[in-house]
Amino acid sequence: MMDTSIDLMQYAKVGGVIGIFISLLPVAVYLAGAAKRDAKKEVKRERKLKKKEAKKARKMDQNAVLEKEQELNQLLAQVQQNTTIVSASLYKEECTPIILNFYKVSPTQKDENKRVVLDGYLTIGRNTGYHHWTIDDDRTVSGNHCKIYQRNQDLYILDLNSTNGTYINGQRVRGERKIVNHDKIRIGQSEYRLEL
Repeated sequence: MMDTSIDLMQYAKVGGVIGIFISLLPVAVYLAGAAKRDAKKEVKRERKLKKKEAKKARKMDQNAVLEKEQELNQLLAQVQQNTTIVSASLYKEECTPIILNFYKVSPTQKDENKRVVLDGYLTIGRNTGYHHWTIDDDRTVSGNHCKIYQRNQDLYILDLNSTNGTYINGQRVRGERKIVNHDKIRIGQSEYRLEL
């Protein structure tokens, strides 16, 4: 009789341990799942943080490029403004006004001839309201294309780093070049014969 009760007690202890284990199993499964969810959340958070930092870095790079472009544009505007002032002071005093006739020889959109009284210098370009002569019907003319001026009673043309160039008698002007009567001047797609 004693042996049977000992066996039952041992079975009861084992059953109790198994019962505790079974009751704790869902808790262990839940904790494992929670740890897995937390790990996934952490990975997502790190990815978002990396994307945000990369976006911020790209924006900073774009801002730096825009700032550099603005600085260069301001510097270019200052140089062009100073060039105009210097040209006026250098060439206007020592030259007498002359009449320039530009006869269009190229069949572009507008068939216009131009007569200009040159008193110092003449600027040519596509920017409206800025130049003495605005050529707005030709998209190949740069905003600030070229300048014609007098020096020591001679006539010169200066290309202002235009995109499509300034040509005299078919040759591209690099820097300044002397021009004379009957020269053919090409500005963009428009070509003119000069008569003094």
